[in-house]
Amino acid sequence: MSNPSEASNPSNPSKDLSPAEQADAFEVLAHDPDPAVVTDATARERIKAMGHPWKIRHTASGIVMLLCPPGDFPMGSTETEDGRYENERQHKRTISNAFYLSQTQVSKAQWRSIMRTDPGRFQGDAMPVERVSWFDCKRFCELSGLRLPSEAEWEYACRAGTTTAYSFGETITEEQVYFDSGEPVACGSLPANPWGFHEMHGNVWEWVEDAYAAYPKEAGGQEAVEGDASSNRVLRGGSWHGDAIYLRSSNRSYGTPGSTSDDLGFRVARAPL
Repeated sequence: MSNPSEASNPSNPSKDLSPAEQADAFEVLAHDPDPAVVTDATARERIKAMGHPWKIRHTASGIVMLLCPPGDFPMGSTETEDGRYENERQHKRTISNAFYLSQTQVSKAQWRSIMRTDPGRFQGDAMPVERVSWFDCKRFCELSGLRLPSEAEWEYACRAGTTTAYSFGETITEEQVYFDSGEPVACGSLPANPWGFHEMHGNVWEWVEDAYAAYPKEAGGQEAVEGDASSNRVLRGGSWHGDAIYLRSSNRSYGTPGSTSDDLGFRVARAPL
C-alpha cells in the first residue's frame, strides 16, 4: 500500500511551466515494477520489456503515475455476472499503446497545485478532490499537460489482468474497497489492485474522456468516444455511498459534463516517457 502522503503532496512543483512544459516535467521514481506493488507477474515482465520507466511523478502536481503495457482484454461483463446491466455487453478491446495512469485518484492538494482552488465538501490534502465537473477536469488537464483516460483504458487498468467482477475477485470486502458509507477515504488508503492502482473500486466516481454511447458490436480499441459540449460523459468505479454492484470493473454510469457532486472525482493519464 502506498503512503497517502505520497499521493497528495507535490514534489518541487513548477508553478511557472506552460502546459507543454509540464507535460514533459517528470521525476522517474522507479524503472522496474516493484513485485510488492505489481503482483501480476505477467504484467511485470511486459512492463520491464518496454524499456520505459514504470513509476514517475508529475513535477508540477506531485501526481504519481504507473505504466500500463499494451494488451487485449474482455471489456464489459458476462451475462451471468451478478448486478450486470445491458450496457455492459462484453467484447474484446485492444490497448495498442502503453499509457501512464495516476496511481490514485487526484487529491485535493494535487488539484490545488494546478488550479489554485479548493472545491469539494471533504477536507484534507490527501482526500480525493470532488464536486468537480467533467469540464473542470478537462481544464485541469489542459493546464497540467495531462489527460483523462479513455473508458477502455480505465477498465483495462481497473481489471489489471482479471476477468472477475472486481479486481479482487467475484466479491469484495470493506477492507478492500470503500462503499456504502458516509464519506470518502484518503487517496492510497486501501489495497491496490494487481497492477498497483488504488481505489479503482469506490471512493469517488471517476470521469473519463468518453462521451456515453453503446459499446461497438465488434472488437474495439483504446480510443475514447468523441462527443460535443452537450454530450453525457462516462463515469466509472462507483463511490463511497453507492452499493457494491456499482463498483464492479464493468459498471458504467454517466452524467452531464457540467454536473458536480460530492462523489465525483477523477484520475489522469498520459503517453509513455
